[in-house]
Amino acid sequence: MRRLAPATAIAVLLLTSLSGCFLIPQAPQPEAGSGGAAANGFGNIGDCWEAKYADLAEWSSWEGDGPVDCNENHQSYTFFVGELETEVTSAWQDGSLTDELATAISDECAPHLLDLGVPDSAARAGGYFFVAPEKEWENGDHRIRCDVAVSALDSDWSKPKLEKLPADINDLVADIDKNSRSYELCLMGDGYGPYDSTEAYYMDCATGDYYWRYAGEVEYPSDAPDPYPTPESFSAFAEIDCAALGLRADETVLPYFPSQEMWDSGYRAVTCWFSLVEAPSKPV
Repeated sequence: MRRLAPATAIAVLLLTSLSGCFLIPQAPQPEAGSGGAAANGFGNIGDCWEAKYADLAEWSSWEGDGPVDCNENHQSYTFFVGELETEVTSAWQDGSLTDELATAISDECAPHLLDLGVPDSAARAGGYFFVAPEKEWENGDHRIRCDVAVSALDSDWSKPKLEKLPADINDLVADIDKNSRSYELCLMGDGYGPYDSTEAYYMDCATGDYYWRYAGEVEYPSDAPDPYPTPESFSAFAEIDCAALGLRADETVLPYFPSQEMWDSGYRAVTCWFSLVEAPSKPV
């Protein structure tokens, strides 16, 4: 997963890669898994798993027990298992996945999550991935596993609790479709914005009781000159392009810009949040 933090009040963006998760976040649906040992300790499409957020976000390879019956308590559902189609030049370094491999897996999992029926806007329903252990990967086992889990409302953004998933994953998809705003990413916390808040936690976007709402990313024009843009140029761009992602009348644009180092490396994405003009009081 990417974690971000602004360096200044105009919110310069810094990224740090973690293993195993991507935020996003209809193919034929498999039958619900029935539990039992995962094949080669890996799993199959339709499997359900008991898991905590730390397990999903920190494990590169699955380290827990086998899948459970989907009628039992579980927090994670496998929507894709298969060989990674993208070739990478570097997969592991010092026992961890390289950014190149993590990006390739995220790019492969994301469209399958869309096929499941979970749109990008449903950011609380996050995608997570696992790969074969390092030695097995080096020996040619390039399988990946893609799971979905839902971060619970009122839980910590940095280490959320996970919601219990329904026995039939189609029920989750139907609920996301019916209550789409409740699955968007909205936060309440202290600080100027979400990335410098020390206590940001999930809120229900549908209620309007939030400080910040995640809108998405927009690419700075590819023909932009190489010199790093001025704060004024960044802000002028964000006021138009971020607003186009769905700014509401009671919100203002809160953009996060790439750092000079990221810009020089070719990263040109601006991360867009919206901030309520009149933020609600924190619950006591």
